[in-house]
Amino acid sequence: MPIRIRVAEHIKTKELRENIAGGDCQQQTLVSYYHQKDKLVFVFDCDEVSPVVFGTKDNDKLYKGDIVELMITLGASEKYLEVGVNPDNLKYAAIVANPEGTGKELSIERLEHHPIETELVTTEGGYIAKIVIPIDWLKELGWTREAAKINFYRQDFTADGELRLYAFSPTRSANFHKIDSFVPMEILD
Repeated sequence: MPIRIRVAEHIKTKELRENIAGGDCQQQTLVSYYHQKDKLVFVFDCDEVSPVVFGTKDNDKLYKGDIVELMITLGASEKYLEVGVNPDNLKYAAIVANPEGTGKELSIERLEHHPIETELVTTEGGYIAKIVIPIDWLKELGWTREAAKINFYRQDFTADGELRLYAFSPTRSANFHKIDSFVPMEILD
């Protein structure tokens, strides 16, 4: 079933699942999505007992700590935009080429300059991360409504270093870069 992104008055919310087994997550993550005129908006509401943060600047190796991510195709399924935000509101943005679709042979081009906006709010039980992406900019990168696919992810480290992986459409592996798990995306007015 496709992800249907509607205008802000009709926000949809989905819960992430454990990525390898597909079951319930130890810490809940809800993802809401909608569009406002010319922007796509994604909001991750994360339960978090003990945030593990890595990095001191945007495009650092944020994957060494807690992070929420989305991957959205840019025309062909094997090319996509990866955007991540950690609990300190540090961003990661890259264009990924994944010719085999398995995540084994990735070519990653980090984006130092981009119009992606993020916002992070600490809550009593965790944090909320908001990602805003201009649609016109996505089109410049090759994105089309007709071929759009997406997936949402969360990497959650425990205080003792155990890594837990969550996804909207689980890849059934320890790898988020499995294109066959991306789901169709429709933008509705």
